[in-house]
Amino acid sequence: MLLNNFFYINAIKSEESSRNFNADLVLNKQHEIYKGHFPENPIVPGVCLIQIINEVLSKILNKDLLLFHSDNSKFMSVVNPEINNNISVNIKILDTEKNIIRIESTIFSGDTIFFKFKGNFKFCE
Repeated sequence: MLLNNFFYINAIKSEESSRNFNADLVLNKQHEIYKGHFPENPIVPGVCLIQIINEVLSKILNKDLLLFHSDNSKFMSVVNPEINNNISVNIKILDTEKNIIRIESTIFSGDTIFFKFKGNFKFCE
C-alpha cells in the first residue's frame, strides 16, 4: 500500500453526479523508492501511478480493489517528485457491473498531463 507513505491525500472532491472525482495528492519526495528509481534523477515508477489510481478509487468507494484489466495506459510525461510533488488525479466511473468497476483516469498537475488510464478494477471479496 502506497497511501500514507508514498503519497498522501489532501482532498477528494466529487461532482454532483458522484461519478467524477478529483483528488489532490502530495508525493513523499523522501520515499525510499527514489533511491533506486533513479538516484540523482527521481521519477515516479509507472506501476506506482497505476497503484495510486487503485488506492484513491478504493478510498472513494471504501472498498478494496484489484486491477482486473487495462484497456489503455498512456505515459505522457515523467513525474519528478522534486519538481511536481503536488499532483491531482481525476477518476471518472464509466460503468459498474456485478463486482467490476470501469474507469477513466488522468494524473496531472496544472496543464501537464502525466498519465492517462482506462480499465477495470474488481472488488475484492
